[in-house]
Amino acid sequence: MASFNGRISLETGIFKPYSLEATLRNAKKIGYKSVELSSGGGRPRIGFPATSHFDPVGSTEKEVLAIKKLLTKFDIVAGSMFIGGRHLLASPDESVRKAAVADHKRTIKNARKVGCKLMTSEMTPGRLQLALSAPSEIEKCKKAWLKSVREILPDLERTDTYIAFEPHPGDFVEDSNDAVDLINEIDSERVGNLYCFPHTFNFTGKLEDMIKYAGRKLMHVHIADTYRPERIVAPCLVRASPELTLRFRREVHAHLVPGRGEIDFKSAIAALKQIDYRGYLSVQAFAHSDDPLGASAQALRYLEALTS
Repeated sequence: MASFNGRISLETGIFKPYSLEATLRNAKKIGYKSVELSSGGGRPRIGFPATSHFDPVGSTEKEVLAIKKLLTKFDIVAGSMFIGGRHLLASPDESVRKAAVADHKRTIKNARKVGCKLMTSEMTPGRLQLALSAPSEIEKCKKAWLKSVREILPDLERTDTYIAFEPHPGDFVEDSNDAVDLINEIDSERVGNLYCFPHTFNFTGKLEDMIKYAGRKLMHVHIADTYRPERIVAPCLVRASPELTLRFRREVHAHLVPGRGEIDFKSAIAALKQIDYRGYLSVQAFAHSDDPLGASAQALRYLEALTS
């Protein structure tokens, strides 16, 4: 049976107004032993407020070593690194796709230098918006994505690293089980699935069943709570527009502290234990960026009590 002792991690995005050093200091003070480095937004600068804590593509050798030094200073493990959806592996445009592959290869190299073995990403479409796209376009994205991921496999194998992909609302794959099916086509232990809890009500399956369906392919989870979409935005506000209704059903969700919404975490943890999940529970409660210290501490205490 899987144990989550020491496996509760903090995705650093909630602390983006802070420097990485301040973020790690706070994470350590709260009680986290590992973090998921957030790499969204602009280029980071060590010691200064930033929109990103790690630029996996553009960081210099000096910056990478500085990040590793900070992790050592606070005795915190970089359990994973969130790449986000900026790199379009699924683009049918060959030049864009090749650029994304090159970005991922640099990311793999820099992540390994930091001491991180797992990268996490989204299944971003070939262009930034895919609402109401034709099935033929989605199939082109799937084909391009498979080609791209196979091209980075040798780098993953050579560096002993892994990458986990999540189906994000609005992506070319939006359902959890569909994402697992596509990932299975890669047929490599280096490529896995990320289940993002706050997307649960945007998927069509039952939470416990989706976790069990992913099984051994489940490499990582993002932990946050949410409400059902109709509890966040009244359906009467979107019925007048078919496109808005689709986006409402696809994309409306929150990233709350666990326990504040409608996710059944007790059943979810039981399902994770049933499949012998060995990865991190990475807290991604960025809806509380106005109180990152309080929210991060509350999330950790809630999950410790739930998994003890």
